[in-house]
Amino acid sequence: MAATSAKGTRLLILEKMWSRAEFDRPSVTVTREQLMADTGCSLDSVKRAFRALRDEGCIRPARNWKGGRGVPTTWLLRVPGAADTPADHEAHRVQEARQRDAAWRFLSAKYGPLKAMEMMGPREDESACG
Repeated sequence: MAATSAKGTRLLILEKMWSRAEFDRPSVTVTREQLMADTGCSLDSVKRAFRALRDEGCIRPARNWKGGRGVPTTWLLRVPGAADTPADHEAHRVQEARQRDAAWRFLSAKYGPLKAMEMMGPREDESACG
C-alpha cells in the first residue's frame, strides 16, 4: 500500500480489494456492488476509483472486465512500478488470443473464411493441424 499514491476513496477501495484477495495469489473477484457495500461509496465513486487505480497500475482486469450490474470482475492486484509477473504475461497472452479470435470470427462472418485467412492467417486452433 505504501507504493501507491492513492488517497481517500481510491485507497479505501484498494484496501478492501486487497483484504478480499486470495491468499496464494494477488487476485480478487468482486462486483462493484460489493465494493459499494463495503466502503459506503457511490457507484460513480467506485468507477472513478477503478479507472484511477488501473491508470496508476495498482489493478489490472483479468476476467469479465466490462462487468455489469452484479457481474463479478477478476482483478490482478499489483504493486505500482513493479516488474510484470508470469501471471501478468499469461493474462496478456490470453487477452491477445481472445482479441485475435474475435477479429477472425468477425472477418470470417463478414467476408468468408478464405478472405479472413488471407487477411489474418489461419486461426490459432487450425495452425497446429496439418
